[in-house]
Amino acid sequence: EIASCLVGSEMCIRDSYSNRQGLVDGAAGVAAPILNADGQPVAAVNLAGPRDRVVAQLGALTATAIQTVARIREELLRRNRT
Repeated sequence: EIASCLVGSEMCIRDSYSNRQGLVDGAAGVAAPILNADGQPVAAVNLAGPRDRVVAQLGALTATAIQTVARIREELLRRNRT
């Protein structure tokens, strides 16, 4: 389950997202890595907010982070081909 995912766990690495209580009390977020052509992380997209809102919209936020990363990666790969 996404809500129980911890940074660095096998599920997060496989599914390319993360979700956890942050350093700010009452805040939470979802993040997804931006990988280069070699599959190495070079940046990340992070969506954060009040924990209650993030938990309530976790599926949508996770999908948004993953879709955004996919579009960024496609653009980076396109630019590297030219």
